[in-house]
Amino acid sequence: MSLFAMVREYSQDIYRNIRGIKVSQDLFDDLSEDPVNWAAANELESHTHPALINQSLIQRAFDYSKNDFIDYPFENITSSRYSDGSIACWYGSETLKTTIYETRYHFIQEIKDSWDIFQTQDRIIIDRRVGKIYCEGLGLDLTDKKEEYPWLVDPDNYTKCQETGRRVAHEGHPLLIVPSARHAEGINLVVFNPNLLSNAREYCKLHYVFDVKKKKIQCFRGENEEVLKPSTIDM
Repeated sequence: MSLFAMVREYSQDIYRNIRGIKVSQDLFDDLSEDPVNWAAANELESHTHPALINQSLIQRAFDYSKNDFIDYPFENITSSRYSDGSIACWYGSETLKTTIYETRYHFIQEIKDSWDIFQTQDRIIIDRRVGKIYCEGLGLDLTDKKEEYPWLVDPDNYTKCQETGRRVAHEGHPLLIVPSARHAEGINLVVFNPNLLSNAREYCKLHYVFDVKKKKIQCFRGENEEVLKPSTIDM
């Protein structure tokens, strides 16, 4: 059966999970009390993490536009699962849990990429904000296609997904409804047209804690509500 056999109206609130760091904060200020060391770490970061062009990892973004939860991906196009860097993709999830699994994966990848910097620390912590956004539009539903098209949830290779995203966007379709590659039960939304998104509002704040010595990661909502039990990471 065709990958695009299912088309349906989509109309509900979804979740988007973004960085909580402010422009005035320094990414490395928890690694040292000396601003000179922050500058050195940022210099290393700039050399080891160039802008993504036709690569699989999502480029990190710290400076959000006036509407944090909607505008940024459409104004700053980067490579991601469904974009090769030539088209804008906005991602959301149907549940908070799915957003946590998705962002947990990318947090771990960032740590692995900068392991030489982080391995001497005790803990690595990032803050995140979650918003609810209303999404309404005609969507191509691929959620039941992952057995027939296993590349939809390939953990590493985004090539086929990027080809799909490029075709869908160029043909003018505004929305893909897709299975999550990081959460077996999760459903993600890939939006190509910002007109489908409205009524963005703050939902909650999260912080992710990675214990460097134990190589375990946790996620907390607010101050101490555990929403992701500790799990060991193979570094």
